[in-house]
Formats: sequence, C-alpha cells, structure tokens
Amino acid sequence: KDNELHKKALIVACDAVLPRMLKEGIKPHIVTRAERKLTQILEKEPCINITKEETKDIYYAPYPWTQGKYYDMFEKHIQIFRTNGVCVWTDLDAGYVNGGVSAANCALELVYNLGCRKIVITGIDLAFIDNKSHTGGTKVEFDIYKSKDKWTKIRANDGGEATSIPVWLRCLNEYRQAVTKKTRQKEYTLFNTSLKGAYIDGVPYKPW
Repeated sequence: KDNELHKKALIVACDAVLPRMLKEGIKPHIVTRAERKLTQILEKEPCINITKEETKDIYYAPYPWTQGKYYDMFEKHIQIFRTNGVCVWTDLDAGYVNGGVSAANCALELVYNLGCRKIVITGIDLAFIDNKSHTGGTKVEFDIYKSKDKWTKIRANDGGEATSIPVWLRCLNEYRQAVTKKTRQKEYTLFNTSLKGAYIDGVPYKPW
C-alpha cells in the first residue's frame, strides 16, 4: 500500500483476506477460493456480507465445489478447474489450475498460468506468528488445536524456527512442488515477504 503496488501489479488475493484489503482501500483484481464448506471468511465485522458494489471489477476464481452463495457476491467470475473429482466429471474441455489444497496455493498456480513472471507472495506464513494464526478473526470450519500433538518445528525465513500444523505443512509441500516444477524452466522470479513465516524452498525472503 505504501508503494502503491496495487496500482502497478496484478493482485491475486485469497478469500479470507478480502475484507481486510477492502478496509485498507485495496481492491484485488482476482479472489481465489478452494474451501468446500460454508465458512464465514468472506464476511466483515460485524458479520455483514460484502456487497457486489464493493467487489465491482473483482473477478471471483473458485473451484466448482465451492458454495453458490459466494458467487452471488461478485459480478465477474473465472471458473477454474483441477484434474480431479467434479472438475473432470463435467467433461468440459477446460484449462486446469492444479493449485493444491488452499486458496493461496491456487492463487500461485493461477498467476503462473496467467503468464506472470515476477511473483511476490505475501502473508503466506504457514506457521504461527507471535503465537497467533492467520485465521484469527475469521470463522473457519476446522479447529487448528485438535492437531496439537502433531505440530512441527520448521525453518522460518528469518533463520529461526517456526511452529506449523499438519494442514499448513500440506500447503507448504504444495508450494515446494509448484516452485520446483516452475523454476526448472528458469522463467520465473519469486520472492517471499513473510519474515517469520515458513521458508519455502526456492523462494528467497525479500523485505518490502
């Protein structure tokens, strides 16, 4: 925001961060969603749904198994598919965005497919930051503390350790696979701005 980067670059946002971005006066170009269940992360405090006026000119890019109520919050849509499940049952001759298990994994794969070559990922912590989860303030369908006996120490971008949980580790592996696949082509430059977040192999930390 300080550098007015939102006026210079394509901004692809996860669904959960949209309310905060709108509050900050930043309107992303595309919002991705991968969650199957009916969560409340696209709602603002005090739980008032985001309106179509606020999402004007934003493209909603979900997988087909996401709930219909979220489509109604956007005028513009980009329907994305994966090479599994309901996506292949349709028999549609569509391109595929095999973006892993999260909206953020999906966002990275989508920008690859759109031809972006210089990519900055931000807010992709995949770990607790100051003992807090990125899901704080949102209403999600799972209780992260149920897996506490499986929490793992991982390498952080600042050289220290961070604590991650199974679902975040699964997302981290998705990033690793995507980055490895694309960096072999030597056409992409990626940076990660999350100082205390998980280190993603092949993606150097770079402060804003």
